[in-house]
Amino acid sequence: MKWQDWVFTIGNMALALALIPTVFGPDKPAMLTSGMTSMILILFAFTFGTLGFRKSCIACATSASLWLILLIQAVRL
Repeated sequence: MKWQDWVFTIGNMALALALIPTVFGPDKPAMLTSGMTSMILILFAFTFGTLGFRKSCIACATSASLWLILLIQAVRL
């Protein structure tokens, strides 16, 4: 197991946990912010997967999913 996988995994999970209050709160980030962040995180998740960083890939995809949820919420407002 590569130590880098753990660093990226823990970092992405911390970012995902930090987003949970925003997902359930009334205020949402701008659509451009949510869209760009989710697309970049999807690219990062794909890259982690190709490097064999499976835990990082899953954690990054989780963060990307939360940003996509925020994008959908912003569009609905």
